[in-house]
Amino acid sequence: MSGVRTILIKVKCCLEGYTPEHQCKDLSEEQLSIYNVTSYDDISYEKCHINIFRGLKNITDELSCINGHNYSANKDISFVIEWNLVCDKDGLAELTQSLFTAGQGAGALIFTAFADKIGRKPVHVGCTFFLMLCASGSALSPNIWVFAALRFLGGAFQQGSALPGFTMVLELFPADKRTLMSLIVGVWWGICVMILALVAYVMKHSEWRWLCAVFGIPGIVCVFEFWYLRESIRWLFAKGKIVEAERIVKRAAKLNGVDFEATWTKCLKSNESAMEMHRLGEQSKELIDRNGTNPEDEAEVHPKETALGLWTMMKYSTTRNITLVIMFAWLITSVTYFGLYLTSSSLSGDRHLNYFLTASMELPSVSSSTNYSCYLDGRKPS
Repeated sequence: MSGVRTILIKVKCCLEGYTPEHQCKDLSEEQLSIYNVTSYDDISYEKCHINIFRGLKNITDELSCINGHNYSANKDISFVIEWNLVCDKDGLAELTQSLFTAGQGAGALIFTAFADKIGRKPVHVGCTFFLMLCASGSALSPNIWVFAALRFLGGAFQQGSALPGFTMVLELFPADKRTLMSLIVGVWWGICVMILALVAYVMKHSEWRWLCAVFGIPGIVCVFEFWYLRESIRWLFAKGKIVEAERIVKRAAKLNGVDFEATWTKCLKSNESAMEMHRLGEQSKELIDRNGTNPEDEAEVHPKETALGLWTMMKYSTTRNITLVIMFAWLITSVTYFGLYLTSSSLSGDRHLNYFLTASMELPSVSSSTNYSCYLDGRKPS
């Protein structure tokens, strides 16, 4: 369920923002008279304009779709149809997805920093709650501008829910099991997108606002997450919250029927580096407080092992090059990935089936990429 809510909000615009075939509505008798259309003239109604061929003058006049458009689909199945976002307004429909992506960028920068500072769980659960409100609130949008604003906020909260959630999954398991968990998360992602296509197909004759409301329902799970979800143990070790980490491990050991002492010893050993970083940071603070060191002289008291962040990766050539390569690779794969989904509705055949088939290809691709990564790393998939 944690994956369903973040995925539905991310790619649902492909379905609820569907643009069907359309053409200009016919001119009325009064309008034909106003534009001096005679029996010698020929009128053709195109997608975005009306052509009037003057037979006697051998010229063509072009008019805009002054009466609106006729659509090949029901008015209620897409916000594009309801708000007539075609022709000179087609950029507004595309703007909603662009704003969603911009929101993702903002959310990835803001909420990941908060997740490192105050914890994975509060950021994940809080963003999931607001993500549910944005997704459901889209169904009540009175115009395209409110809808676009909610898409931007939804993009930000989607990253605030997904990234800390994925981090919690990886931090929950030891390093030798994280490849397997990445595979499971990737497979579940593909399954969720396939579920999206099936739900949209079942509701293909329903109003798009109902589709928005249904896509917001999985966010209700955040209420239960508040009670049963536990904070990342690795984050607790990194912040020096050993007592709370011990309590979580003790509860987990009891539920799984394993020896607590042995499990706790393994946890302490696997998180030695995180505890050491916290210890050094606390020592630096104590020295600064005791000696009255100025912030400018803090580096002389203790090296800045704890001042880690984005700029730290850019400071050294090796980490900078790796970061830039990963950023470029992520850009290319994201453009390709979302390009396939966003263009699936324009392919020949049923748009829901096209969407489903596109999603189904994620399952073999995730499995093969995971195995190939392990092969390059020189080990078997764990």
